[in-house]
Amino acid sequence: MSNRFDNRSKDAFKKQIKFSTMLEKYFFNKWLDIVKHTDAITVSSWEDNGCGNDGEFIAKGNTAGADYKISGSMRGGPISGEPLEVKWVPTAGKFTLKEGDLKAYIKEGASILFIYNSVNCGTNLRLPKENYNLAEHIKKIESKADQIK
Repeated sequence: MSNRFDNRSKDAFKKQIKFSTMLEKYFFNKWLDIVKHTDAITVSSWEDNGCGNDGEFIAKGNTAGADYKISGSMRGGPISGEPLEVKWVPTAGKFTLKEGDLKAYIKEGASILFIYNSVNCGTNLRLPKENYNLAEHIKKIESKADQIK
C-alpha cells in the first residue's frame, strides 16, 4: 500500500481527503471573515495554489504545498501571491505535519494558519472514520468555538 494513503484503502483515503479539504475550506472562509475586521491583515484576493481545493482525488502529480495564494497587505506591507496552508488541529496539545509537506511549505516560503482546539475537554473533534457528514461535524466544532484558536 502506498505511503500516501497512510494505511487506508484508496476509497477511505478519497473520502477523508474530500472531507478534510471541505473542512479546511470552511476554516479558510471563517478566517477570511475574521480578517475583514482587523487592521493587521487585508486580503484583497485569493486563489487556489496548484491543485484545486475541491477535495477530488488526484491520482498523479504533486499535491504537496500550500492550499491558497493570498494577496493584500500584512501589517501595512503589501503581499502578493503569498502561499498559505490551512491546518486544522483537532487534538489539544498535539499537531503533526508530514515531512514531505513541511519541506514543500519551506520551499514555497508558505505561511501556515493553524486552527486548533486549545482545551482537552473529551469531545472528539478529529476527522471521522466513517460518518462523513460535514455539516454535523462543523456543528460539533462550532459548539466548542470558545476553545478554538
